[in-house]
Amino acid sequence: TERKIKRASPKYLETHKDQFPAGSMGPKIESAIDFVMKSRDGWAAIGSLEEADRIMVGEAGTIIRSDDCTPDDFVEFYQ
Repeated sequence: TERKIKRASPKYLETHKDQFPAGSMGPKIESAIDFVMKSRDGWAAIGSLEEADRIMVGEAGTIIRSDDCTPDDFVEFYQ
């Protein structure tokens, strides 16, 4: 069963990146991980531009975040 990721740490995604095909989500995940890891307390969002407002309030898309409050292996799935 495929579960949609709501929020995740870069470390969690890095550990599970083999689950994201190169012709699909793989490049987006790689870019988000790279961006977040190079940013101080950075974050990235993956989703449809048409749903940007819903992504920002956690109702759509995926947020990748690295900060002092997020455990390295953090993941939250949509219900």
